[in-house]
Order: sequence, then C-alpha cells, then structure tokens
Amino acid sequence: MTMDWLSVGLLLIVLGMLFIAIGILRFPASEAKVEGAAVLFIGPIPIVFGTSRRAVITALIVSMLILITVILWSRR
Repeated sequence: MTMDWLSVGLLLIVLGMLFIAIGILRFPASEAKVEGAAVLFIGPIPIVFGTSRRAVITALIVSMLILITVILWSRR
C-alpha cells in the first residue's frame, strides 16, 4: 500500500491530537508542569526556543534528526 504525503501529514496531525487528549486525561491540571519548545527552520538552520532548557534540548535533537533525514532523503 502506497501512502501519499497528504495521508502521512493527516495521520501525524491525528496522532498529535490523540497524544494531547491522552495527556489531558491522564494528568489533572493541578499536577501538570507544562514545558514547550518550537523549532523554526530557515533553510538548513534550525532556530530553537522554548520554556525550559530540557524542552529546548529535546527540540534541538528532534530537529537535527529531521534535518539529517531530509538531507539523506534528498540525495536519492
């Protein structure tokens, strides 16, 4: 079965919403410690910012994995 990019994108969006719903149901608001980070790619350079050092490092590692995957995939 061949999946096109639209299907992959929609699947990732649905999975993200599912993870958020599970997180909301699993941890009550009074006990939750929220951390977040975001990555902005400008060309091959990731710009990472976030609310805590741990979140920034995690986002940086994920962005580097994505960058390596895109570079290797584009060589085909």
